Amino acid sequence: MRQTLCYIPETFFGLPLFGWGLGLAVLAAIVLLVHVYQYFKHRTISDVGSSIAMLIIGGILIVLVLPRIAEPQLGIPIRGYGLCLVVAICFSFGLVLLLGKRQNIPAEQIHSLAFWTIIVGILGARLFYVTEYWQEILRFDPAGQLLLFESLLSIVNLTQGGLTVFGSILGGILAASIFMLRTGMPVFRTFDIMAPAAALGIAIGRIGCLLNGCCFGGVSGSSWAITFPPDSPAHRHQVFHELIAESASALPVHPTQIYSSGLAFLLCITLLVLGRCRFYRERPGLVLASFMILYSSGRFMIEFVRTDEDAFFGTGLTISQNVSILFGLLGLALFVYLARIRRR
Repeated sequence: MRQTLCYIPETFFGLPLFGWGLGLAVLAAIVLLVHVYQYFKHRTISDVGSSIAMLIIGGILIVLVLPRIAEPQLGIPIRGYGLCLVVAICFSFGLVLLLGKRQNIPAEQIHSLAFWTIIVGILGARLFYVTEYWQEILRFDPAGQLLLFESLLSIVNLTQGGLTVFGSILGGILAASIFMLRTGMPVFRTFDIMAPAAALGIAIGRIGCLLNGCCFGGVSGSSWAITFPPDSPAHRHQVFHELIAESASALPVHPTQIYSSGLAFLLCITLLVLGRCRFYRERPGLVLASFMILYSSGRFMIEFVRTDEDAFFGTGLTISQNVSILFGLLGLALFVYLARIRRR
């Protein structure tokens, strides 16, 4: 567990990096250079809307959010979870570009699709988490009144964890579907190249969960069990459930983050192999359906050794297991339907 990896100083040669400083100027310069390059290469400028959205979202983060999370005398903390999230997005995007090139999908369309899918996917992941753990996210004063601005900052503070995979998948599917229908992209064929990229992103993102200490498993006596430090989420959970005293060390637990990461990586490889099979190539959408079935099955089983979620509405299963059942059944129905169709 290593929540904070390093710090970025707030100034660079005496100039502020965040707020109304160099960071905002660099963001604007990058967007401008991308369009200049696009014009000289293709003699046209496209997807201005995505660039404006990037400037607005990035500007809000640089001007309003980052200065608020800076630690005095240290700077902006680089969290292990946040860094893994960025790495996961970059590698997933690279894989989609590679697979899209093989399918003759223009790179410009992939760029725009990835932007909206990532943004809405993160929003969906955070919304799912905030809905489930709102007691831990919202901030109240001693009188019980909601502190609106502090609560908003807590909601957008993603660097310390607080994203759910199913929320990101559902949000990403929704955004990608709308974008592809509006631009005329082949929906199922595009989803088939996004599915293994999503699995790769999950595999990398779960390493961030390990660094952050979240998504931990139950107490285990196995030789590969890991022990988290005092005041970690696992330690606080064991104290809350009276498994240990507050002054005692945490008990070893299942490294469910590693289980999830390994399964997601194997899923990525499996989907890449399946996508090259003739049966799958002739039926666009089967790779997506296989992702839905296999990921849901693996997630359902891993939830049995995770203890960070309680049963949902008396079902005896966690909310993630309930969503896994629904998501897996939808994937199975899609697979059966597409398997009976042979596209000309």
